[in-house]
Amino acid sequence: MVQKKFYLLLSGLCFCNLNLFAQIRIGVSLGGTHNHLVYDVTDSKLTQQKKIMGYSIQSHIKYELFDVFSLHTGIGIFQKNYSFNRIGKYSGYYEQYNNTYLHMPVKIEAKVYEKYKFAVLINTGIFIDYWAWANIEGAIPNIFDTQDVLGNNGQVIQHLSPAYYSEKYTFNNQKDKRWEYGFESGIELDYLVIKKYCFFLGFDYLYSISDQQKKYSINQSSKKNIAISLSLGYQMYF
Repeated sequence: MVQKKFYLLLSGLCFCNLNLFAQIRIGVSLGGTHNHLVYDVTDSKLTQQKKIMGYSIQSHIKYELFDVFSLHTGIGIFQKNYSFNRIGKYSGYYEQYNNTYLHMPVKIEAKVYEKYKFAVLINTGIFIDYWAWANIEGAIPNIFDTQDVLGNNGQVIQHLSPAYYSEKYTFNNQKDKRWEYGFESGIELDYLVIKKYCFFLGFDYLYSISDQQKKYSINQSSKKNIAISLSLGYQMYF
């Protein structure tokens, strides 16, 4: 009984001791994203994939211990956009997907350098995303708007003008997998303005290990996102 009380007392003292050294940092950041969809389009020789810029808005919650290691999490909005562009005689036609995710990382962060008001931190962990909404825009041949163009050999070629469109994407429960997860790593540069406030510049790399689509056909190619983000933010110590 005495031994049990001793262990309980020791555990309580350790917990109190950790709290004495712990700090909480809360902040927000805005940034740009650049996404690449890992998807095999070799069957379509006249189609190329294009990386498209997006944006990110992220909240940050950090629980610091001993001024070295932190648990880093938060929730935000993260875009993972891409486009399929036609080339050759179909040049000018394309289909662009603007995909917006709810983003939540869980990372371990370590301070690797600190001098004067500057600090460098690295982090690694996992992320869980939810495909919240999407928009599709593009250009397709307009069969109702044709023009006759004279070719080099004097032959008349019929040219179809592009018809542009933009619409909200409707998710398909049989095909679309809306939960996405993977690994996330990054680096952060902090500048301490005054004792409790700092600005930071952050770079993050996100590698998805989950398919963007469910298995619904034979010999189906997987779709996985690889994204980077560059953001500028502000944090406050509590």
